[in-house]
Amino acid sequence: MAVQNCASGGGYVGSVVPLEIAIACGDVDPATLTFQRLGSLTVKSFTAAAETTGTMTDTSSGGFTDTIATGATFEVQGDGVCRKSGTDWDFHKTLVKQYFENLAAKITTNVYIRMPFPDLTFTVFCAMTTYDRNGDTSSEVTFSTAFAAAESTFNNNIVSETP
Repeated sequence: MAVQNCASGGGYVGSVVPLEIAIACGDVDPATLTFQRLGSLTVKSFTAAAETTGTMTDTSSGGFTDTIATGATFEVQGDGVCRKSGTDWDFHKTLVKQYFENLAAKITTNVYIRMPFPDLTFTVFCAMTTYDRNGDTSSEVTFSTAFAAAESTFNNNIVSETP
């Protein structure tokens, strides 16, 4: 009997969405950069939100107030496993060392983050805001990191169609 190649149902799973990083300043066009994956990630996600304020005055009517957007936030989080091998490890180690060296010098580590989903790609200039590593005795060493959007002339084109 021949082996059948069955369709997967048309969806996609999170494992096809990498978290990629390029170390560069905010005045560099991200289209010119070479992005690298951030290690062996088990979770990667982003949150985009509008910062808002209410505009109720003494002449407003009704129970609801007009709300206006005053800014925006964009945060990227990732959790992964530290594996001591390959170019992913070398890049991860370089990024982590830079983060802690900059933290000690009170300098922000800025990078471009790219998350290419099958339909849309998100590319944002960010500050690396947190990094933690867990090395308990019963499992592999894991890490978590987070990034928050920082000012860049190229952040006005965050979303593009994935080629």
